[in-house]
Amino acid sequence: GIVTSRRYHTARMKSTCSTPDSADSGQNGTVIRWASGCSRKPRSSLNIEDVRVKFEMKETFIGNYVHGILHGGVISAVLDTTGGLTASLGVLQKMKGHTVEEIVKSLTKIGTIDLRIDYLRPGKGNYFVATGSIMRAGRRVSVTRMELYNDQDVLIAVGTGTYIVG
Repeated sequence: GIVTSRRYHTARMKSTCSTPDSADSGQNGTVIRWASGCSRKPRSSLNIEDVRVKFEMKETFIGNYVHGILHGGVISAVLDTTGGLTASLGVLQKMKGHTVEEIVKSLTKIGTIDLRIDYLRPGKGNYFVATGSIMRAGRRVSVTRMELYNDQDVLIAVGTGTYIVG
């Protein structure tokens, strides 16, 4: 799973770290606290201005076995997830001071309205980093921009997502 610290760093954790211990809304946004045994090097960042999701290339992600490139469906799913995370952070920022129940209720209503992916280059690499940013955050709809880079910092794909948030 992905976890956040006070500095909004995220890390891929062992399966024992899948449930947070507590959450609260602070001055800088929502902070999720995880069990003390859940600590490894940060792999991604998570803040309202800059969402980053890193994932390793796996054999199951290959779409073209001859060339060993990332499947287009994996690219689309990762960019959609990154866009949804970005839209969710926009909702969290707007809901500072609300109860956890109100925040959870609002987050469960988020869904993809429209998604456009432009595949620019073959998905070759050992790992990939997807980034997301908010283009527009309204009361009911958020529009996000996502990009996927490989380990050589080559732009593989870009996407624009529209999400229902209210």
